[in-house]
Amino acid sequence: MEQGRGAILLDGKSRVIGIGCFVLGLEANRFMNKEIAVLGNCYFVEEYRNNRTFVRGLQVLADQIRDANRDVQEVRIPTAADNAYTNRLYRKLATKHHSIESSYGTINVYSTPFTAFAGFCSRFR
Repeated sequence: MEQGRGAILLDGKSRVIGIGCFVLGLEANRFMNKEIAVLGNCYFVEEYRNNRTFVRGLQVLADQIRDANRDVQEVRIPTAADNAYTNRLYRKLATKHHSIESSYGTINVYSTPFTAFAGFCSRFR
């Protein structure tokens, strides 16, 4: 992963319970615009989605984005248009920026200022 960072979250028994990653910049612009962080491949096992572990994962992502580039201004969060759970979740912290067609189907892309994303994550510390 040359343009960002990834993480694997484990429980107390060393089982994978979540993953998360981000890249800096947009692929369409050859990752030149480092002021935009794009989340990707974020997933939590269902039993951890509504608890502090999930929020802690978001906090770590926010911290890692800030550490990777203190000049990040925006966070974009893509998700499958037909995934009601993630669309409902992302609408709580971002606004829909646009939709695109991909080989995976329609993707909704949400956007929020980095300060709002980091603020949302830190509310639960």
